[in-house]
Amino acid sequence: MNKVEQRMEALTASLSPSDRVFSALADPLSRVAPWAHSVDRVCLGRCLSYTNYEPFSQQFRIRTVGPNPFVVTSAVDYGALNDGGYIVKPGDLPLYQITLCDARKQDLCLRRLEAGEVTRSEQLSAVPILW
Repeated sequence: MNKVEQRMEALTASLSPSDRVFSALADPLSRVAPWAHSVDRVCLGRCLSYTNYEPFSQQFRIRTVGPNPFVVTSAVDYGALNDGGYIVKPGDLPLYQITLCDARKQDLCLRRLEAGEVTRSEQLSAVPILW
């Protein structure tokens, strides 16, 4: 997990504080979501973690009630970004996804998305298969 976060830090190092970033990595073998807040930690002071669920949930101090340039504003958009199937809107840009580079799933890449693109979720296991 530390190696993945280090790679994410390297990928986002050249971004500006106004660039929006998310990842849709899931671990089907884990009983928890090990990648859920990895971008939140990586983006501190260097980019915007676009899929931070706290503002739209209205359960925390920082809240959002409408479109803004910092985070998604609905649970539907949050779910589509995390699970795949979100259609990127012009107002989302610049938007980057930390994603797997190839079918072998050995490395992460930073992909700049364009309006109209559909996001996808990918599987990256943090838990070794023991049997």
